[in-house]
Amino acid sequence: MYEHLASFSGGPPNDYHLGLYSTWADSSSPWGMVMTGNVQVARGHQTLGRDMLVPVQLTDDAVAPYARLARAIHGLDSGISSTDANPDGTGNGTLAIMQLSHAGRQSPNIIGGRGFFESPLSASSIRVGTSKRRRQSGHASYLLNDLIANFSYWLLFQKPREMSIADIDELVQQFINGAILATRSGFDGVQIHAAHGYLLSQFLSSKTNKRHDAYSASPETVLNLLQRLVTGIRAVTPKNFILGIKINSADYMDSDDAGTQGHSQKEVEAEQEKRALDHVRALASWGTLDFIEISGGDYENPDFMESSLPPTKSRRQAFFSSFSRLAVQTIASLPTPQQQRPLILLTGGLRTPAALSSALTAGHADLLGIGRGAILCPHLPALLASGAAAAAEPDLPLGRDPDLRTGASPLENAVSALTANVKLIGAGFDMAWYVVNIRRMALAGMRGSRTNGTSESDDEHGAGRGQIPDYELSRMGALLDMWCWTAPGDDWAWKFWATGLGCAVLLLAFAMVSYAR
Repeated sequence: MYEHLASFSGGPPNDYHLGLYSTWADSSSPWGMVMTGNVQVARGHQTLGRDMLVPVQLTDDAVAPYARLARAIHGLDSGISSTDANPDGTGNGTLAIMQLSHAGRQSPNIIGGRGFFESPLSASSIRVGTSKRRRQSGHASYLLNDLIANFSYWLLFQKPREMSIADIDELVQQFINGAILATRSGFDGVQIHAAHGYLLSQFLSSKTNKRHDAYSASPETVLNLLQRLVTGIRAVTPKNFILGIKINSADYMDSDDAGTQGHSQKEVEAEQEKRALDHVRALASWGTLDFIEISGGDYENPDFMESSLPPTKSRRQAFFSSFSRLAVQTIASLPTPQQQRPLILLTGGLRTPAALSSALTAGHADLLGIGRGAILCPHLPALLASGAAAAAEPDLPLGRDPDLRTGASPLENAVSALTANVKLIGAGFDMAWYVVNIRRMALAGMRGSRTNGTSESDDEHGAGRGQIPDYELSRMGALLDMWCWTAPGDDWAWKFWATGLGCAVLLLAFAMVSYAR
């Protein structure tokens, strides 16, 4: 989930954000908790250039847009107007959570907010793509493919600079400032994003953390940075302020484990699982976290960006779900009082009412996160509350998830074939489709239109041009539409220069990675 709605160089929420989140804030079908997309704590470490940013100075004027966003989530602001949606002023009961993030080494060139030769920060100086596991089809061809793939990643991502202790101290303060922003703007809490290969995840994973200081990946120090962040945020926020964290279960499957030679795959996975659960146990034992979200993937294995996992990833997805269940059991066994134990939030693969129900009844999680299903069916809570959808067709998807890997034209089919094994590029096409439909939802919210993803259509595919989501939108069309768009506050000269250069780099990298694979 990525809004891609801020100004191109990053900035505060605007009318598009308010329109989008007010759609989910409909008091007739409130969600239990709504988390924003990434709010980056550092301007120079964005993802795709249109991220919301924590202001450097938390003045009243700087906080005001975020306060309006919190009101929109609470159902107290209809979007671009300032009138209360609920006359009693109590809101819709939805909790508004600000997700704080830092992209680290996964912040790309130019569009990440830095110059082309300016290195991003990371736990260690390891470039994105260097730990990818590539197929070896022969010694000579492997060397050639490796060279081409490395060059393409060089175009997209700079080799990061290992963070100094001073850099880490500054990072901690940046996250604390983000929590202060959330408090002052009326959010109910924040989530620390330590998953998806972003900076905090880079400290947790042994494949990206080769440090030998107090923030190394050793069992004794690997959680030190997170503990500093949690402690610092708790010191500046109210007692009832919600604090959650998002971690990667799959990180442990991809870690570079030493000493695994001579051990079976099952033994290695058991050790990885134990280490992951040890982290969950430690996080829960602090007694300061309200929820832990279980997710997975990074830019080298972008499970979180793909609309559906192919059969080859079923093993990772099974690990993902079973790990959540083990995390629930681990926390339940702790001696700490019930009220001090964090809840487990499971996100990913929950595409039908039956899946939602079984995940809860089987004890896989305490909370369920719906991402792209909230685009396909924005008013899902109302449907679930009525019981009609689950009773009638429990295995019917929450919304018609389009097959984004099959194009309708020869060009579309050719692109699909080229990206079939290119994980990051292929996932980027998937993401673009949802980004454009998020924008359509935002526009509908700004205009006060109701969007439910189930409105009548003017063709047999349910894809009328005025409908949301737009199932006629192709993957190539989505990619172009995603980038060729202007948000409030965009500077035209900068936008065209950066977008043109960014698209050229992406297309060149796409061609090279496709050839290498």
